[in-house]
Amino acid sequence: MRGYYYLFYKLFIFWEKISFPKFWSAFKAEVSIMALEIWLVMSVVNYYTVFIDRHFYLNKIVFMLIVVCIVIVNLKFFTYSSVWKDYNVRFERLSKNQNLIGGIIVWCIICMIILNFIYSFYLLYQLD
Repeated sequence: MRGYYYLFYKLFIFWEKISFPKFWSAFKAEVSIMALEIWLVMSVVNYYTVFIDRHFYLNKIVFMLIVVCIVIVNLKFFTYSSVWKDYNVRFERLSKNQNLIGGIIVWCIICMIILNFIYSFYLLYQLD
């Protein structure tokens, strides 16, 4: 869970830095995490379609159920809980070097999820 909160922390800090005026940074970080999770699920579905079952179709009800589950989990951890604030305080106390290394890891993971999502669609369209 600590890694999940660290991802949120890094996105929160990112939105704090680039937003003008600074507001709703927690909401923006939460939406960013939800988007990354949905893209990760869609990548898995695309890979399943490409490599296992070329006639697989994810119906809208199942997709919406997955999205609702993702939203509920994120609401529980961030919107309706203040635990993330305690974690943010802990993460701010980390040394500059630890935060730098953690930030590099987080942004590499984010880039890998996005690139993976794009590549999964590339493979999917190669089937047609």
